[in-house]
Amino acid sequence: MRTIPYYYPRALELEGRHPSDAGSWPITLRRLEIGEGLPKPETSWGWVILPEGEPFPSTHRPPPYVLWRNFFYRRIRSSTECDRHLFLDPDGLTHLACHLTAAWANPPGGMIPLPSEADPLLPHTHAAVVIGRIPDRRLFHFRVKWRDWGDHGTGYMPYDYFDRYVFDCWATYGRSDVLRFFKLKKLDDEGHIRWSAHDEDDHRIYAFEVRDAQNKDRHAWTFVIERDGALEIEELYVRPEFRRLGHGRWLADRVAQLAREKGMPMRLWIGFADCKQESEANYAALVATARRLGVQFRPCSVSWAAYFATTEQPGEAIPIEPQTIPGRPRTPRQELLAAVLALGVGTGDPTTNGTQPTTVMRSTEDHTISVGTPEWDKLTERRAELIYKKNRQGLNEDEQAEFERLQQLSRSAINRAFPLVQSKLDQKLAAFEQSRGENEGAPKQ
Repeated sequence: MRTIPYYYPRALELEGRHPSDAGSWPITLRRLEIGEGLPKPETSWGWVILPEGEPFPSTHRPPPYVLWRNFFYRRIRSSTECDRHLFLDPDGLTHLACHLTAAWANPPGGMIPLPSEADPLLPHTHAAVVIGRIPDRRLFHFRVKWRDWGDHGTGYMPYDYFDRYVFDCWATYGRSDVLRFFKLKKLDDEGHIRWSAHDEDDHRIYAFEVRDAQNKDRHAWTFVIERDGALEIEELYVRPEFRRLGHGRWLADRVAQLAREKGMPMRLWIGFADCKQESEANYAALVATARRLGVQFRPCSVSWAAYFATTEQPGEAIPIEPQTIPGRPRTPRQELLAAVLALGVGTGDPTTNGTQPTTVMRSTEDHTISVGTPEWDKLTERRAELIYKKNRQGLNEDEQAEFERLQQLSRSAINRAFPLVQSKLDQKLAAFEQSRGENEGAPKQ
């Protein structure tokens, strides 16, 4: 038997996919974290026993005294937003889902290169947690669940890779005091509250929540951000056990009233986790909420949302389906290795004993390989073959030497592809850090 974190099977239950191993969307865990709460990992409630070969067991609701909750979450739309969030809140976490390329199979030191435009994406996605930033190299440090992968289960993602291939990303805020100018107002004695604050980009946040009588347990909530001259609705969610009680209508009415008071248009963003393909049971409620808000659907032009609706232009009464919907972030590592190996069909079978494996560029020591070139593709494919065989049956002496040589060539190519670069934003942040340090060291008057 083995144990798995409580939140994983609970997320499957919340998404209606239990007991199958289907992965979960980053926003599902954010909803768990601020709604019903999650058990502390140091307690026995934080883990679920999973018998080998058995489907995921059902979870049992933990007692209140072992639960912890976050306070707020918001969408991250770009590497610039992610960088600034981590700069101003180093202890904050950012959860993302992204497309995968062949380089993810076993990148040297966990360094993910930026593929060329001709590089095909794999039909696989995965989730990660951004745990830090390296601005002088324009890299994010992230963690995955593959413990023997990359740099001890962590990797490094270029900012450009984030902008191109991340399709769902959320920043979490553990406490209200992380936000600036926080104000909370109790609207009545039935658990309805409103609060407002400013985030690190000085966008004003508005929230309406439905809580229990003790003002602790959140039943429903909506988060609205004022940006680019409009009120952008990033989240409007009612927990399943509290639906059909009028909470969704109350939240929509409050947002519509806020828009009238401020004289601003509304924009509604719906992530892939809530599109019809992923959550068909809630599709009718989504359409009804949009109608109550008074927004109409337009084609969604961004990579980080499935649907877009607004009051700024006329559109359709029902969502316009995107051309493509990313796969649920769930790729097991062995599945990824198999997919990468399939790209090299015809270059030799790495599982065949007694045959000479296809080698790539025996004169590579005298050849400079660049990321995104045909030579890089051949090198990556051969590395994937060796990785697959290493994990299945091991490498012989010649293959191990070849693998180590290809690893070294990969690192050299990556270092050339991602030299130290300092953008204008990085320069401003560095100057700010320096001035803050000088102010802190100055004698007090």
